[in-house]
Amino acid sequence: MLTRDDQAMMRETSADMFEPVPGGWGEKGATFVILAMAEPDVVRHGDGVAEGRAKISVGAPPAIARS
Repeated sequence: MLTRDDQAMMRETSADMFEPVPGGWGEKGATFVILAMAEPDVVRHGDGVAEGRAKISVGAPPAIARS
């Protein structure tokens, strides 16, 4: 999910492609992508930002011990 600042930036630069989900989910960063208007590179960028946020909030996966 995006932060509210990320959502605002995406709306500022690509308002026709991104829209916060209404209500509490949108307040937490859930964002609609308007597919009919979406440009693949812009959507990839938004996805990368959200994925980076998810990795930061969850942390790195634990190491797997191999024998």
